[in-house]
Amino acid sequence: MNWKRIKTFLIVLFLIINIYLLSTTSGSVIFRVPTVSKIEKETVQKTIDVISNNYGVNLNKNIVPLKFTNLVNIDVTNFIFTDVFQNSGFEFVQNSSDFECVIKTQTYSYTEDNAKEEITHILSKVGIDPSSYKINFKKSDHGLVCTVSEYVSGYPVFDGRIYAEFTSSTIKLRGNWYFTEQTEVKRYGNSDRLADITSVLIDCVSSISVNREGSYTIKDIGYGYIVEYYGDKVITKSASAIPCYMIETDFGGRYFYDAYNGNFIKQEE
Repeated sequence: MNWKRIKTFLIVLFLIINIYLLSTTSGSVIFRVPTVSKIEKETVQKTIDVISNNYGVNLNKNIVPLKFTNLVNIDVTNFIFTDVFQNSGFEFVQNSSDFECVIKTQTYSYTEDNAKEEITHILSKVGIDPSSYKINFKKSDHGLVCTVSEYVSGYPVFDGRIYAEFTSSTIKLRGNWYFTEQTEVKRYGNSDRLADITSVLIDCVSSISVNREGSYTIKDIGYGYIVEYYGDKVITKSASAIPCYMIETDFGGRYFYDAYNGNFIKQEE
């Protein structure tokens, strides 16, 4: 019997067992797979039938995600309480948890291209990295406007938004923003399951029906973060952003629900 080979085999076997145990019991794991919450297609179809037959609400099954990565709460800092807000050189004005600012420029006519370059430069000066947001432009009666939407590790922070209005030699900014140093947002190992989006959809539609009659369409379902509120505004320097579902209707309402317990958080028009 070749004891040297047996000894080598046993060492490798014990090493594999130890790696497996670490990956299932420890927070410091070598091979980690994010935990996810899944919904069956049949459950989605039954939900669509319920809200259509009982409430006259239209919902395309293709906008209902069948899988959500479980996210953790993240710590955030309100932009208006940071040193960069106070020392940026721009005349920011605090309005509750929001800010406003009017910036004079040398540009007399704005297009999407030079407006994007200008707003990116301004945001970089106050420490907002281009990788943390997406910009959407549209025309308005006042000229060119855009919305800068905040993202953390690819997930939207629904109440981190800056609105910019571009007119001749002037950019008007308003909104709110949150900084975080946290880049790992996914849950690993054993974790609580998210509330089923199908149950949240039924709760949302049922609540809307109390004050609204007639049919409408759910046009979008989002998943990301919303900052915990104290009253109706975040008025503290530090807060937590919690995972949430966002349900948007074609009449302009956006409804936010805690992704873990399914509780209603707030409504936006």
